[in-house]
Amino acid sequence: MFCPYCGNQTGEGDAFCQACGGDLRVTRAAAAPAQSPQQGGIRWGRLITLSMLAGFVVGLAVIGMRGVYRWTQGPSSEPAVSASQPEPIAASPAAEPTDGPFLYPVLIGDYWGYIDEGGQLVIEPHYVGAQPFHDGRALFMNDDMTKVGYIDESGTTVIEPRFDVAGDFSDGLAWAMEDDMAGFIDPSGQWVIEPTFFSVDSFGEGLAPASKDGVLWGYVDDSGQWVIEPSYDYAIPFSEGYAAVVPKGSGYFAYIDTSGEVVIPAQYVSATQFSEGYAAVASDYLAGYIDTDGEMVIEEQFEAAHEFSGGLAGVVTQAGGGFIDTTGEWVIQPQFEDVTAFDGDLAMVIDENGSIGYIDRSGVLVWQPGAGE
Repeated sequence: MFCPYCGNQTGEGDAFCQACGGDLRVTRAAAAPAQSPQQGGIRWGRLITLSMLAGFVVGLAVIGMRGVYRWTQGPSSEPAVSASQPEPIAASPAAEPTDGPFLYPVLIGDYWGYIDEGGQLVIEPHYVGAQPFHDGRALFMNDDMTKVGYIDESGTTVIEPRFDVAGDFSDGLAWAMEDDMAGFIDPSGQWVIEPTFFSVDSFGEGLAPASKDGVLWGYVDDSGQWVIEPSYDYAIPFSEGYAAVVPKGSGYFAYIDTSGEVVIPAQYVSATQFSEGYAAVASDYLAGYIDTDGEMVIEEQFEAAHEFSGGLAGVVTQAGGGFIDTTGEWVIQPQFEDVTAFDGDLAMVIDENGSIGYIDRSGVLVWQPGAGE
């Protein structure tokens, strides 16, 4: 069989896709008739689409999508998955919005450019595929959509498109794939960790998830040496001292510390990075938020849940997508088809037509969905 999210071939009894982390158990469960109108929880189908717009934007593939970076899937009409990256929930955690400059990809006609936080176009639309900036670099696709490279915040190409697929920069490194093998590059595009891995994910707190054989995951340091030996069916990056992993044979996510010790037992079908002291998790079909003690502080009620940024988190319910505070109260009422996390002072939103827009922290549209389409 093949993973419905990334197309990777999987074994008949696999619980998770080894390439993207998709929870194949939830996929099969979602194919069954819904038991009630409330079933369908983590709607990977819709937010995988959103993450392709927001995280990849348009078609950039992933190696090892993170946890529930893009919480999705509803009832049986759409496929579900619960273990990505991702992105999506894929931003670095921050207690307050950080200083910019922040630039955001927008589709204008057939090409992508970038706006600033005021909604002004600052990089002309030249790209058939573009991704948000991280550490001063943003992924873009070449015109025939076969390779990816990086631009800087002036729109200058700093790494020519030569990778099959690549990720965002974090801790000064980005994962990249060449000839079906993955490693890590520096901001100049030079290999720092040679592409000798089957799958990898981004660095967080000096460690990166990696798998040599596509079966078991562990964590390497910036020299490519194992710090936590491969012993997990899946793993996502560290944040705030913890990382979500699927211990071998458990079928559920747990959280470990940087020594590899389990701090929150395996119990979740989906789990994300911690951000501002909270992590989105799901023990069944709906997502809620736990604290670092593993206590459920915002009850599982969301069909989609993203990381907190500056005290707000994007979530989706049957009423639509909006933003809550750390008490679970609505700050921006549910009104969108889908939402992402805030990056700086703007968050991407999707309307019912699938068009991208951006709102500020008061909920005001800075870029109207479909404005440039």
